Parts: sequence; structure tokens; C-alpha cells
Amino acid sequence: MKPEVVLLDEPLANLDVHLRESMLREFKEFHARTRATMIFVTHDQTEAMAVSDRIAVMNSGKLAQIATPQDIYDRPEDRNVARFVGKGSIVPVLVTDVHGETCSVDVWGHKTVFRCRRDQPPGKAYASLKHSDLGNGGGGLPCTVLNSVYRGGSTLFEVMPQANRNEADPLRLILPGHVVRKTGEQLAVSINTGWVLPDA
Repeated sequence: MKPEVVLLDEPLANLDVHLRESMLREFKEFHARTRATMIFVTHDQTEAMAVSDRIAVMNSGKLAQIATPQDIYDRPEDRNVARFVGKGSIVPVLVTDVHGETCSVDVWGHKTVFRCRRDQPPGKAYASLKHSDLGNGGGGLPCTVLNSVYRGGSTLFEVMPQANRNEADPLRLILPGHVVRKTGEQLAVSINTGWVLPDA
């Protein structure tokens, strides 16, 4: 068979992890061999990132963003895409200076540099923070642990900055190994970078 278009509607939904990985390799090899246009419908972001040249994110029946996997993850168009892809957290920021595709921001008194569009105006804005943008260390934002889950090789923390006034989502921080922190304990979270959202 040499199809021009192939539609795959949740093809891996009922398979175990190892078989899903094997089938993803098969799909990539099939695409390389046939060069067919493949439309892959899935709710699994890992699958979408693994096989796609471009991803279309739907929200309420409308296309929210179409872009490469890297752009969808690193530069979401709005808060809905930012929260959905990679489970980003939305926080208020103050953009103090813009220089090219980066800008100086103030996040609850913590000054750092975020990525942004070249036409980003200074002033109040919102930013997306992924777990990969965060770290743990001295000089970070004081946060309160809401929840923690050991995932085998790493621990996922959900924390709330103590300076937050119901303006932001909890932050998701992943630390290597089995790290024990009880609910209510403090954890310092450093913000290494982030993305200033184009929407207000």
C-alpha cells in the first residue's frame, strides 16, 4: 500500500507501555518509507511529541495553536495551551525590559530573564512555567508543598509560592531521586527561565 493520507484515531489507546513504544517506532518508519501525510489523533502528549512534525491543539472544538512540537511546548500562544501541553503553570509577572526575544521580569520580587516575543510590551503580563524551567536551591522563592509523588527515579512536587495571592497556579517541580517533603513543609524553588504569554 502507498497511501497519500493516513488517519490514526487514538491507535495506541489500549496498549501497554512497551507495545506503545514499539508501535510509535513502526509509525515513524512507515512515515519515512511512504512519506504519506499522517494525521494522528491522541490525548497523549508524549505520543504527539514523539511522532509529529507539527501539532494542532484543540480547545472547545477550535484550533488553539498549530506549530512544531518544540514551539507548542516552549512558546504556547495562550494560557489554555500552556496549561494543557506539559502541564504548565501560569504566573503573573512584571516585564521591566525587553531585549530581542528575551526580557527582564520580576516574579514576586524574584528578578530573572524569560523568553518572549520581540513585540512584547513592558508592564504587567502572565508567563508560563514548565517543570523544566524550575529548580531547587538557595535564593529561590519560598514555597509550600501541596503534594508530592515518587515516580521512580524522580519525585514530582506540587508547590505554591508563599507570595502568591490567588493569582497563580501551583508550580510543578521535579527533583531527581526519592526526595521526602511533607505537605505543608517549605521548599525553595528557583526560576531559571519561562515564557511570557502573548495573550494578556
